Amino acid sequence: MEDSSFQKVLSPLEAWSFSYGCLLGWGAFAMPLTVFLPQSGLAGSLTGLAVGAVFITVIALNYHYLTMQCEDTGGIFSLLYHSMGLSHAFAASWGISFAHLLIIPLNARALANLSHALLLEYAGIEPSLRILGLRVPLVDLAVIVAAMVCGARINSRGIKTAARVQTVCALILAGGIALMFGMMLFSGVDVRAGLTSSRVPGAGPLRSFMLTFIMVPWAFVGFDSLSALSNETSFSKKKLGRLMVLAVAVGAFGYMAGVVITALGAPTDWLSGVSHPGTGLDGIAVLASLRRRFGAPGMLIALVTLLCGIATGIIGSIANVSRLYHTMACKGCLFSSLSRKNDRNVPFRSVRFAVVCSIVLVLLSDTFNTMEMVASICTAFGYGYCSCGAMRAAAKQRDSVHTALGAVGLAVCALWLVFLTVPILGTVELTDWRMYSSLAAWVFFGIAGYIVTRRDFDEVLNN
Repeated sequence: MEDSSFQKVLSPLEAWSFSYGCLLGWGAFAMPLTVFLPQSGLAGSLTGLAVGAVFITVIALNYHYLTMQCEDTGGIFSLLYHSMGLSHAFAASWGISFAHLLIIPLNARALANLSHALLLEYAGIEPSLRILGLRVPLVDLAVIVAAMVCGARINSRGIKTAARVQTVCALILAGGIALMFGMMLFSGVDVRAGLTSSRVPGAGPLRSFMLTFIMVPWAFVGFDSLSALSNETSFSKKKLGRLMVLAVAVGAFGYMAGVVITALGAPTDWLSGVSHPGTGLDGIAVLASLRRRFGAPGMLIALVTLLCGIATGIIGSIANVSRLYHTMACKGCLFSSLSRKNDRNVPFRSVRFAVVCSIVLVLLSDTFNTMEMVASICTAFGYGYCSCGAMRAAAKQRDSVHTALGAVGLAVCALWLVFLTVPILGTVELTDWRMYSSLAAWVFFGIAGYIVTRRDFDEVLNN
């Protein structure tokens, strides 16, 4: 087995950029028009995101508490391995790794869609090819592969190189969202009129709230990447909690700002915009709003900000999930080859494995809408496990505050899981067989892989 230690080179800003960059990306620019406003309306979207961010903050504190309890930190696997044992650590890590992994192909696909829309709008061409009789946009395929390979190459050159790129992009992303939000508020638009009709007709306030609230695990997944990279930070572990909370806060502002920008930038009112969404660039909510109000300069600001969000999602998620797979491999829960590192101290096999898995998910891109629901389920499952571990560890030390925080995190994760999986509650459809079959397949491959790798690992130890 390879040594699981890493060089401690990340500064607080660089560590924060991974947490924030993995959390916020394409979704903040597109989901206001495709998910939040159509399902929950303005009031339901903003309250669902705000309340969700509060509970994600509680989960971040649970992560930090477990991090302070163990010397060998390196993601949810290490934290639960020390507090709950190998099997529990694997179950939680395998579940949440799906959500982390899905960020990579979704951002690559988003970059491809953006490139395709730009080429179609400004050049009037739509190059495509046929694979097995299916029409595949050539530009989309090329951009997806190039984005993943580029993200892998940046990570393979060392965590410091990846951190520098990640930090620049994360700062541009945060600054760009703040700039766009300010531009829209002070553009002369009637803010009060633009934010009227805050609910979707026919949807009650509770249902509107819950339809956004249950998407919070997926929307905020990635803030915990800081935990996976904690072995490579050059500062005290005491700062990790504050950095994760800061990432959640800035990320929550990004999502809520995207909703407000979309509502204020609608042609007449946001209800008509939801009823008649545009195509191409007009289908990207925030970008379309800035173009309507400010023309080409506004669109350019939104475009640069969006590209940085996509870049942070790909680079940061590859770094995050590769460390998770590396740690699992070192403990004999995944293929032992994934524990190998190159001369720059990067688990390059895990990086390649993450990209290969992402390519497989791209081939299943027609099921991405349902996979987002599966990702929310897997994230809530992993965060619930983390909260349970924190609650147990705090109870043993008679720490009432962190015991309560762990209990609150576990309870809200249980609530998320119930509303995400029980059709009778009205938030999911029983006929959505793809969601259930995808989840069952992921669980099956995880259990089978765990049994096989543990058997091989035990044989190596015995010999």
